[in-house]
Amino acid sequence: MMRVFLIFGLCFLLYQCRTENKQVNVKNTEEIFQTFFSRFDEDTVFQKSRIRYNFKKKIDLSVSKIDTSLFRISILNSDSVIVKTTYRKDTTYWIKFTFKKDSGKWYFYNYVDSYND
Repeated sequence: MMRVFLIFGLCFLLYQCRTENKQVNVKNTEEIFQTFFSRFDEDTVFQKSRIRYNFKKKIDLSVSKIDTSLFRISILNSDSVIVKTTYRKDTTYWIKFTFKKDSGKWYFYNYVDSYND
């Protein structure tokens, strides 16, 4: 009888350890935005795989190559949404890029500019 409780107890502990490891692995698969954005900015094939918006016109997604003497950038962050807005200095022109996290991966969801708003 004692042997049955011991075996049952060991099985329960092993099951708990497996469950905890699975939860840790899920958390480790969360994509870091900066890593995503660096690749998104440089790799056009990766860009196409991570766009969740149908564009009516061709846009330049090379956001990191912005001349900061002409533009200023504002970034709003949360755990699941990042909005990068680029403003042209001395004008009312702006471009807003929205990125959202879905199932642990970042995607480009929306593009709006002041001319088409």
